[in-house]
Amino acid sequence: MTIAVVITPFVNNASTALVLGPIALGIPAASGVSPELPLIAVALGASVDFLMPIGHHNNTVVMGLAGYRFGDFLKAGWPVTIVVTATATVSLWVWWM
Repeated sequence: MTIAVVITPFVNNASTALVLGPIALGIPAASGVSPELPLIAVALGASVDFLMPIGHHNNTVVMGLAGYRFGDFLKAGWPVTIVVTATATVSLWVWWM
């Protein structure tokens, strides 16, 4: 999930999930565990895109219409990214472990 969170601000979130999906399937297949947890972690990590306006088209639209600057996403995005990632990690641990 952390890798997806790091990649998704620079690449479209669908592309991030598409690239990391086979990796998330390969690791559990090699170790003989269920692949649901890594796949959900990749999907959630790819959806956490609050740091830059280029990672998701909604961010770009909001940037243009509201007059935000690139730096505004970085300032406001870090706390939201940390909270959402921590909440998702705890949720995955509670429901799938």
